[in-house]
Amino acid sequence: MGERYYTAKFKTPEAAKQMVLSYLQIVDGLLPERPPKFGRYSQILRDQRAPSTDIIYYWQKALEWEHVITEYYKGVIGVAVFAKDGSVTQVEPPILRQVRESTNERRPKIEDWKSRNGL
Repeated sequence: MGERYYTAKFKTPEAAKQMVLSYLQIVDGLLPERPPKFGRYSQILRDQRAPSTDIIYYWQKALEWEHVITEYYKGVIGVAVFAKDGSVTQVEPPILRQVRESTNERRPKIEDWKSRNGL
């Protein structure tokens, strides 16, 4: 049973969030703009017999887990925050916001990498 099971069973997206952030950490290590880190990450992945050393593999996995979180919060418009002046603001759930910000921060780098590599 994987994290998807636990996300659904225990009604918490925390494990899925950690999966997204872990995959994005690998993506950061594989970005060619950091050559020393790239070589180290590639070697570590090979030594650990990881399923891939391809940056797109890990990017797709991060997006899959982001989707698990999005589905978890499907239909949730956010948390109502009441100000002293009586106004109400909807705040996106923190885990969803963190995951979206993390993937969106890397999206331009991945798109650039794809275009430079003919993908």
